[in-house]
Amino acid sequence: MATCGQRHPLLGSADVSSAIVLVLAKYFHSTSPNIAFQAWIWRCVVIIIRQIANPAGTNNWMHSTSASQSWLRQSSSRRYEAWCGYAFESLCFKHQGAIRSAIGISDVETQAAAWKYVPKTGTDEEGAQIDLLLDRADRCINICEITFSHQPYVISKSYALTLERKLRVFRTRSDRHQALFLTMITPDGIVPNRYAEGLVTNQVVLSDLFAKK
Repeated sequence: MATCGQRHPLLGSADVSSAIVLVLAKYFHSTSPNIAFQAWIWRCVVIIIRQIANPAGTNNWMHSTSASQSWLRQSSSRRYEAWCGYAFESLCFKHQGAIRSAIGISDVETQAAAWKYVPKTGTDEEGAQIDLLLDRADRCINICEITFSHQPYVISKSYALTLERKLRVFRTRSDRHQALFLTMITPDGIVPNRYAEGLVTNQVVLSDLFAKK
């Protein structure tokens, strides 16, 4: 079953706070300040995130006041990485106009949505989920893959196969015949290699989301 929605479930009133924390977290993770400064930043992060209403529990990794729950320990946890991914994806959905500008289609009428295909039970069908779909009036579609990382992202052979599967499933199950362009959206871009060169048409980085118009 293929589904397409105009609004992403992660979007809500807490997006601004999430964006602030995400950018701060990424910056201080990469610059590695001294431990005392990290502890101060960590307390600020806790205060901000505790203001975010999230009944789904994606911020539960922050709700510990134990002294052992330091920035260094939390920043290497899977829950922290998952939260960064959610926050970055939400940030991208809030800045679709900036994404269109970055890939040069700001003047093209575009409809944005998420898309997924769930295979039928008991079959060998392939499933796929697309983070952001930009359906353009010029009969082209940007398939946007939103990926968070703390450094330029490397597209491995296995990840390239995943991306190829997403494109293949969308082409087959959506019955759309427009030209498909794979767009990678990451904080720091992607590392050039043969997989990236063979698949990626455009890339958008975190700074593009806040570029002046």
